Amino acid sequence: MRLKAFSRIKRIAGFFLTREATIDQTFNSDKGQGPFKEFPFDKVQAYYSKKQPLDGEVCALIFEPSEADKDFFLPGTWQIWILSADELEQLLRRAKELLHKTDETTEDILGRGWGGKRPRSGKLHHFM
Repeated sequence: MRLKAFSRIKRIAGFFLTREATIDQTFNSDKGQGPFKEFPFDKVQAYYSKKQPLDGEVCALIFEPSEADKDFFLPGTWQIWILSADELEQLLRRAKELLHKTDETTEDILGRGWGGKRPRSGKLHHFM
């Protein structure tokens, strides 16, 4: 999946008011389906909170399929993730840990770093 946008969506009376959503930032506008501009529906029922509907606003990340999705057999449709503060903290902490581990594994496999934007691991031979 490719991150396309950060959005804020109001949830009122058991519905997400997608027509009124605010697109705060877009990403990867030059790839795939182009920039994310708006939702295709005026409103969407909030099934996950149907038992105890709460009015308010949610932070949502909008994704679109990428070439890698074909490798993992994921469906080719837009995806949305409604983000909580706890999930964001866990995601950032764990992603940093895993990126560090994958960098080390890549170096072990190739005998060198992968040459990307992230800094090298703290192995002694990097400083010699």
